[in-house]
Amino acid sequence: MDVRVEPDAVPACAGVAPVWSGHQPGLWHPGILTKLLLADALSGAAGGPPAVWLVVDHDEAEPLSFGVPTRRGDRLGSARVRLGRERPGVPPGCREPAPPPELGSAWPADAALPPGRLEAALGSLPREEARPAEHATRLMLALAGPLLIRPPELVFSSRLHAHPVLGPAFRRLVRRLLGDAVSAVSSLNAAAARHPAAGVASLSSHPFLVELPLWLLAENQPRGRVYADLADAEPWLVDAAGERLDPESAWLAPRALLMTALVRSEPGACGRFLHGTGGAAYDRITDDWWAAWSPDRPLAPIAAATADLRLGLDAPVASPADLARARWRAHHLPHNLDRVPEVAAGHGDLVEEKRLLLASMDDDRDGARRAAAFRRIHRINDALADAHHALLDAAEREVATAAAGVANRRATRRRDWPFFLYAEEALAKLRREAAARVR
Repeated sequence: MDVRVEPDAVPACAGVAPVWSGHQPGLWHPGILTKLLLADALSGAAGGPPAVWLVVDHDEAEPLSFGVPTRRGDRLGSARVRLGRERPGVPPGCREPAPPPELGSAWPADAALPPGRLEAALGSLPREEARPAEHATRLMLALAGPLLIRPPELVFSSRLHAHPVLGPAFRRLVRRLLGDAVSAVSSLNAAAARHPAAGVASLSSHPFLVELPLWLLAENQPRGRVYADLADAEPWLVDAAGERLDPESAWLAPRALLMTALVRSEPGACGRFLHGTGGAAYDRITDDWWAAWSPDRPLAPIAAATADLRLGLDAPVASPADLARARWRAHHLPHNLDRVPEVAAGHGDLVEEKRLLLASMDDDRDGARRAAAFRRIHRINDALADAHHALLDAAEREVATAAAGVANRRATRRRDWPFFLYAEEALAKLRREAAARVR
């Protein structure tokens, strides 16, 4: 188990401002669970309010689908479990409510592990319709609950406009972006350019049309881009088709940089924001952007937490080098059985004849004799192969085993299996490791 926190020890946040973290809704891997465990531990140590978990449900994701390892013989693989209808391109926070998910026949027959705690957690869900993001988050908390001091407060990103504190702050921020679009976006793009490894694309900016760090949401529709139309004396908020939007009533959600800036900049809303490795990388852009565009509104500090935890999948494992050696041996063995001690011991005459032929044929200038020697060597090889076909079969099986082992190695090294598949003891240790990073 490898738990990584940056900085190495995170101070508990004294006072009333809660610790925030979050992720897209789903049954995620232990690295993401570590953020929740550390946020919970920080909040408990400080004696303040519960941690806040930001459910980023306006991103494109499938919250009720996940991968599980499969096993057929010695070969590991993976299969996708779907507990609900997938809607590619439609954010889960924008999908229609549906009944709570059930396991049914979704679990693969060749799964390497049973569903374990998942089935009981599904049975504990309220028997009411809800959006997929809500079902997935309830399911996540049912599974992670025993590891937490207290459950976090939940905030759904698609509903930030309705939050009692962040909603008004978000609307003020939208109005400010609209009135200062060129400066806001140019400073954001400049900050993103200084951190290319974070992979944050620049927003488009033209003399009379500037893309804003916002998404436009709609029921059962993909999210859309939002722009500031600067062609008139008064700027207008518009969608990708140029249709005007009312900043007060349009269903808007902040993009990643703006979302954490909103949470971290609102006084008293956030004491610290915990990221994974990816979020910590892009929020360095937020720090630079905000320092340039809003130097009078300091941001709450951030920290990063993640973990590598492997499933105990009992299967043959091999490296690419092992596979290369097995293939080399299977290819060369039929032509070199005479070099195998147990073969040489039982066929001394043939082995000696082949040795003499190999030693002399290159010096023989007579083409007919050389060709005859070459044919004789092949007949000796064939005779040895007929007598020891079990060795050749074993070499071919070693290739198949090594090939399976290489594929298995990828499966056993994966760190992104759903956290509920891991042993309770391993998750309890993960919780202790996270709590140990609090000072």
